[in-house]
Amino acid sequence: MRGLAVLLAGAVSGGAMAATPEGFDFHGYFRVGAGSNSAGGDQVCFKLPGAASKYRLGNECEGFGSLTLSQTLPPTADGAQYKVAVQFAYNTPAEQDWEAYDTALREIYAEGKGVIGGALKDSRFWVGKRLRRTDVHMTDFFYWDNSGSGGGVEDVPAGPGKFSYAYMHWVDGRDEFGNPTTVKDHAITSHDLRWYDLPVNENGKLALGFDLRRSDESRSGLDGRHGYMLHVVHRQNEVWGGSNTLALQYGAGAAATLSRDADDSLDDAARSWRLVEQIHVEPHADWSGQATLVYERKDYLKQTWWSFGVRPIYHFTDHFNVAVELGHDSVKPDAGAGRTLTKLTLAPQLARGRGYYSRPVLRLFITYAAWNAAAMAADSSGVLGGGSSGPFATDTSGLTYGVQAEAWW
Repeated sequence: MRGLAVLLAGAVSGGAMAATPEGFDFHGYFRVGAGSNSAGGDQVCFKLPGAASKYRLGNECEGFGSLTLSQTLPPTADGAQYKVAVQFAYNTPAEQDWEAYDTALREIYAEGKGVIGGALKDSRFWVGKRLRRTDVHMTDFFYWDNSGSGGGVEDVPAGPGKFSYAYMHWVDGRDEFGNPTTVKDHAITSHDLRWYDLPVNENGKLALGFDLRRSDESRSGLDGRHGYMLHVVHRQNEVWGGSNTLALQYGAGAAATLSRDADDSLDDAARSWRLVEQIHVEPHADWSGQATLVYERKDYLKQTWWSFGVRPIYHFTDHFNVAVELGHDSVKPDAGAGRTLTKLTLAPQLARGRGYYSRPVLRLFITYAAWNAAAMAADSSGVLGGGSSGPFATDTSGLTYGVQAEAWW
């Protein structure tokens, strides 16, 4: 990280003495805050065991940030244009003046455009490590995720739309919920094909995806297996000042995880399917908001996950608003009691402007969560209110409060 600090210092000081180099871009994201809980002690967060995401507002206990630097080089004499980019990220408890933190190089890649003439003159060829994912903002649920190292081509003209292909290869030691797996360092290969920007109705476009996965390892206990995922995503713009996105997904074999992972333990009979609905609206200068619905069935886990949430925001002025977020998750195993969690957050906010995505925001929050006994019994990883050693270890509800800043630029 020292090199990054030097680079940023140079960029800032250089900006004071000279103009920013043409084609240079610097953007980033961070969230940081502090909080407590009603039982005493630090803030804890609430996520239902077995659910792939949680509702974020007033329910993030970590500090996280990322910084992206990119440079688009001047076109060559024949019109070819190249770009290089790198993204650094960190994650920290953000509770002490000086503390340990995790860092990662999330992206580092180069791309070229206009390197081949004819029909491919506007296509972009790339090689490196990239974030290739789509999420629901209010839950950070990355339901279409094929991030990692590889190479490919994008924006290839294909009839009424565009086509992309990516060869991806990475090593993963985490499961579909982001938890470390008992089997580390298994290699995954993906062949990702997408046909997108297909105009199917007024202000509406369709994207189709096919992702062939293979868990490559053949070491003892890591037999390589095949699998695939299918994606159908429709985005409707101009919906009450916002947009609506509906995704249908299907996974089979080692790709039945419907995540960037491929599971060596799954055979060809493993199946899963998912529906993700999210709508973002800004119907009036005083109102904005988002809502989401997720239905996911994973036969190999023998469980069904439902999730529904809304976050309306009322803007009193250009710089002051109040957000309310209500989210409910339910995980029903085929055998045993169903698990439920409901979370409600009230958050007065100072914002740069009106609009759901206006940032930075400085917020106060108070969060109340309630869950059932089955959820508590299933909380082996401690994601629910601090787990068995947390302040709500013997309760079925909890309250937290604090402050948070969130920004992107």
